[in-house]
Amino acid sequence: ANYLIPENAVFDGGQITQKQLTVSNLALTSTKVYDGTTFVANPTFSFDGKVGDEDVRVTATAIYDSPAAGNAKRITVSYSLEGIDKDNYLQPIEPAAAFAGVIDKKQLRANGTELTLTKVYDGTTVAAIMESGTLSGVATGDGLGFNVTATYSSNTAGENKPVTVVYSLTGDAKDNYIKPTDDVRTGVIQKRQLQLTTASAVATTKPYDGTLSAEITRHSSLSGVVSGDSVTLETRAAYVTKTAEIDKSIWVYYSIAGADESNYIKPADVLATGQGVINKRQLGVSGTTITQSKQYDGLRTATVSSPGTLSGFVSGDSVSLMATAAYDTKDAETDKSITVTYTLIGTDRDNYFKPDDWIATQAGVITPKQLGIQILDLPSNKVYDGTTSAAAPTFNLYGKIGSDDVVATATATYETPTAETGKRIAIVYSLSGVDKDNYLKPADILTTASCAIIKKQLTISDPILGTNRKVYDGTTAVQGSITPGVLSGVLQGDVVTVGAAANYQSANVTTATGGFNPITVVYSLGGSHANNYYPPVNKQLWGAIEKKQLSVIGTAFPASKVYDKSSAI
Repeated sequence: ANYLIPENAVFDGGQITQKQLTVSNLALTSTKVYDGTTFVANPTFSFDGKVGDEDVRVTATAIYDSPAAGNAKRITVSYSLEGIDKDNYLQPIEPAAAFAGVIDKKQLRANGTELTLTKVYDGTTVAAIMESGTLSGVATGDGLGFNVTATYSSNTAGENKPVTVVYSLTGDAKDNYIKPTDDVRTGVIQKRQLQLTTASAVATTKPYDGTLSAEITRHSSLSGVVSGDSVTLETRAAYVTKTAEIDKSIWVYYSIAGADESNYIKPADVLATGQGVINKRQLGVSGTTITQSKQYDGLRTATVSSPGTLSGFVSGDSVSLMATAAYDTKDAETDKSITVTYTLIGTDRDNYFKPDDWIATQAGVITPKQLGIQILDLPSNKVYDGTTSAAAPTFNLYGKIGSDDVVATATATYETPTAETGKRIAIVYSLSGVDKDNYLKPADILTTASCAIIKKQLTISDPILGTNRKVYDGTTAVQGSITPGVLSGVLQGDVVTVGAAANYQSANVTTATGGFNPITVVYSLGGSHANNYYPPVNKQLWGAIEKKQLSVIGTAFPASKVYDKSSAI
């Protein structure tokens, strides 16, 4: 408070020099991706020397020596000042040495690349590019183009095949870029359809051989094989079925072979004709044997002992032989022809002609068949008739075939015509009918001695008695003559006479019948044939035996009696 401040003084020629600013901790991003410029982004640093809060700022600019991508590039740093108070300061001194830097090539990306991911096999791996697309990431003004190629992982036909898309860059700026990353997609190489240069030709007829195969008369060659590929054509022709028929379809079937055959589709199979023919195969036979004789059975069939051995059939086929044999007629004869007829059996029989039928012999024999008899009833007795004939038996005939026209007739005869017991009957058979010569008649038989010819009963007209009355004489004899009557029933030529005897039924006088006594006339026969007849039945007449008159001589009786109340003497 005791002093006064000095007075202000003004001096001319004074100078305030700019203050030097300094930089420390300078840091650079020394690597970048190519962007077409030399610019180094945002160096960082600290600076010192600013007074107070003056408005002064230091800016650092770093640049590559060229914009091209590369290693070991030089980066130069320069400073500048900004702010209201910048003129009061000197910018920091630039670094004495350049920094080492790197500009990396820029990775590009392709957009919109389109491929044809399916193709027909052509022997190459090339996939078609439909649209190359565009590049993204190219610095403005750079002269840059690109090419696209696409290749399959292999040239062979197949599905789900990797297809690699490869890009390449063109233009002056290409070294500053990395081409777009290769792209892998999935594609298909289709097998290539092969064609034929000419149609194949086939033989349309063959004999049955058990196979489907048909003969190829003209072969085709392939068209469409990629040059240098190893592919060959194999051709076969076949019927649709192996059986013998007409109007059969024959197809030609193609196949391919060779190292490259998997890249191709074989030519389409072709229907060569719908009118193919497989002719039936003729079979032969040997060793057929037959039985050359038989008993008549109403049939023409002959027995085949062995059908023989079949030859000419295809191994493995189901075909076998049946043989039948037949006589020329069914009739019993000698020197008959026998024809053998063959039939084929088995699932494959329709593919063959059976062996030819043939006449096995001209000396066949059918012997007559023996017929038999079952006698149902044989009348063993008859009444004497002067003959040996006997009643034919009733019988069943057995052994006849079906409805053959053959009838057996039996003739029965006694050994003698005389009436007697213990006789035998001979039965003799004969045959008639259209088919009789095919049979042997039943065996004739002679019965046991158990048959009889019964005497014939004779009849006679009423006898005539000389008298039918007599006085009782103690006998039954009829008195007087007896005329027997006329015999009836004696066979013509037989000698038979008749006699008669008459007797009362009782020798006594008959009173119960009014005085009549039955008289029985009994006949007797005579003559050489009398033993063959029964005499006529006894005849009953009526007669009478009168009481005989008796007389008494020398009767004596008592002249008196004691009274006894009766009149009896």
